[in-house]
Amino acid sequence: MGIGSQAETAFAFEGRLKEFYPIAWRNSLLTFASLGLYRSWAINKERQYLWGKTRFIDENIEWMGTGWELFRGFVIGTIIFFGFTALSFYLRNYVIYERSFLNYVAGFLLYCIFFWLTSLAGFRGLRYRLSRTTWRGIRGGSNDSGFRFATTSVGRYILCLLAGISTFVVLTIMASVFGRAAGAAISLTGALLVGLGTIPVAMSKLFGYKWQKMSFGPHEFAAEPEYKLSRKRIYLLGLATVGVFVALALVNTTDTVPIGSFMSPHSMGIQSGIATMALLSLGLFWVAYRAIFNREAVSGIEISTIDFAFTARTKDWLVFMLGQMALTLLSLGIATLIAWQTGVLEQLAENSAAGRLASSTTQFVLLFIMFSIPFAFIAPYVRYRRWRFFIRHVEAGGEIDVEKLTQSETKANKDSEGLLDAFDFGAI
Repeated sequence: MGIGSQAETAFAFEGRLKEFYPIAWRNSLLTFASLGLYRSWAINKERQYLWGKTRFIDENIEWMGTGWELFRGFVIGTIIFFGFTALSFYLRNYVIYERSFLNYVAGFLLYCIFFWLTSLAGFRGLRYRLSRTTWRGIRGGSNDSGFRFATTSVGRYILCLLAGISTFVVLTIMASVFGRAAGAAISLTGALLVGLGTIPVAMSKLFGYKWQKMSFGPHEFAAEPEYKLSRKRIYLLGLATVGVFVALALVNTTDTVPIGSFMSPHSMGIQSGIATMALLSLGLFWVAYRAIFNREAVSGIEISTIDFAFTARTKDWLVFMLGQMALTLLSLGIATLIAWQTGVLEQLAENSAAGRLASSTTQFVLLFIMFSIPFAFIAPYVRYRRWRFFIRHVEAGGEIDVEKLTQSETKANKDSEGLLDAFDFGAI
């Protein structure tokens, strides 16, 4: 099982768009006609096709989940999500809004809770998908609840934050002899290096921890990801971040205008162009970091005598993400054109300016429907491209003894992936 063409690799995707589109369009029509209620069943139908067209070695895998499981999980996850959002809004705006220090503390604690929930969602989403994925009648899963993983995730990233802050404080005291400007530069640089250096370690350890709690058949996954290359790449990301802020600061200070006057269109265009290029460069470095991290993380996964690899490089991720962005922008463009041609945007602006709340609410509902239509038809293709990208770049090596792979003894969890879906995480 080496890395080669799709016909030679352990994993291969055999699906075709002309087969998938009838399923996707029917699902989109039913989802739209049911005001979104059919969405969970639509996703389940898509997965049955995508999983069924994915070959591992000599046999295709199967998706055994149901639409009802996804719908029930989505409802529970949505209730938790909106409940948390309402609680945080109430606390920040009506309970402690006049107490600035408590507001910062509450904000930090709410962020930790949110991160805890997203970590739990990621763990349980993976657990559910493995428990509903079968190959040769064998399924995966996990008996772990995920609560400890979520708590560990929050703790590790708090340690990353504390490492950066403590480094900054220590270096500020030590570098005070060099003067204010030089001392601040030394402190910020040291804090950035230490803080960023701990992030790949935390991400790799958490990735390994999560997969160590999963199993397939009678075998548990082993995961010990490396992070040396990821740490080097994130340092480049940090330098790029500093460069972006320095470039933006230089632009703002070298092209100042007197108070009460306006900046020329030419100057505004230059500033906007530099800011756009700087942010695009920062995004490019982030993609480069994620590409190397994914390769190192997946290469650390093993189960029995099988090891895995992920072959997507930075340019592969860029092509994939640009395609996803193009589809999203196409949806936005179509929806905006419809809203503009029908006069909904103009009427909404007029009603909002005049304070007509009832009319504005009606226009918002119409606008939501207009934006939902193109997204409903393009979203299935976005999910199709995501799955195809993943399968085309994941690889497995080693030997497999089918006789030793018996049915999993882990329980088939029924909590679905509703919280994962509510936070809008992807399938990879």
